[in-house]
Amino acid sequence: MQTGLISAAADISMGFLFGPAFFASAEVMEMHFHGRNTSSNLTDYATGSLTDPQFTAGTIAKSDNLITITDGIIDGVTVNMSMKLPADGEVLTIGSSFTIEIVSARFESAATDAYINSGKVTFNLASEYVVDWTAIDQGTAVMPGIVGGSVNMDTTMIQKQDDFGTPLEAEITFAGTLSSTFVNPAAVSGTADDISGIIPGTLTMGGDISDTAGNKFAAKFTFNIANLALLAAVGMLDSAVPRVGLDFTMQLVGLPEVSVNINGSKTGLEEGTAKTTITYGGRRIVITSDLTGSSTDSIEAIGRAVISNQDGVTMSFDGNLEALEGDVLFNGVSYAAISTMNNGASKITYSDGTFEIL
Repeated sequence: MQTGLISAAADISMGFLFGPAFFASAEVMEMHFHGRNTSSNLTDYATGSLTDPQFTAGTIAKSDNLITITDGIIDGVTVNMSMKLPADGEVLTIGSSFTIEIVSARFESAATDAYINSGKVTFNLASEYVVDWTAIDQGTAVMPGIVGGSVNMDTTMIQKQDDFGTPLEAEITFAGTLSSTFVNPAAVSGTADDISGIIPGTLTMGGDISDTAGNKFAAKFTFNIANLALLAAVGMLDSAVPRVGLDFTMQLVGLPEVSVNINGSKTGLEEGTAKTTITYGGRRIVITSDLTGSSTDSIEAIGRAVISNQDGVTMSFDGNLEALEGDVLFNGVSYAAISTMNNGASKITYSDGTFEIL
């Protein structure tokens, strides 16, 4: 059970970042924590299938609910990892939480260094729960009642070689975080042990990528449903209105910085709004749109979109947004009309009778 939860909490491109080393470490920790293997020497543990990489060095130790791997070596990766688990026999009361925490994890190799600076998954309990790791290990444990919870991760990766083992001219560093909260609507109907319908209420993912040559890229994604817990409690999840946002900036050596901000929200079953702002070298383009529904064939998007720049020039589209029928305006005065030709190309016809094809 805990291996699955840990894996889910840490599943941020985990196969690429840490490969078999992470999952082998989690499996060894599970065996040692349960007492199925009490050896402190990692070479005494077998993980995965017979053909999978195994530890060739390192130690493992347990102190109360903290378990630690020190200088483990597996498939060319050196592992140092500490994790906290609820103590066996601990009584968790209603309103308390069941938490699994990666205190720290370092995976270092010639090609890549990857770090979990912190990682935690928390389940808020709807009923009293007594931690029984033996029953969990045997698969006979009753699932605790869960009303919601959260996931938080902070990771760093340094790429030093390419896929062929050649050192990179400029090492690449990624540093990112993930945080999310969730609720379990099944808790309302008294079946909180059913977590198949868990719904995220908030999600934030952000990261920075940079190299030693001075290039930088940063991105942040947000998702939020206001008052989700209240909506779940009163059975009104259909009324949930999600909002999403995306921000990213890019700075390449010798070029101006580019920044993009995207925000959107759902306002009805087939309705929503969105705004995109693009800034580059002192110039700015803003795209706003309002989706009011779909046409009778449920394919064409119906609404309004406006594209404007820093000089006050706008392009306005109304009706079928896929057909791109609209006008080019400056200070509210139309100077051109936009239409879509039969071949799918867009045509701009100016007020003086000239035109151009896009």
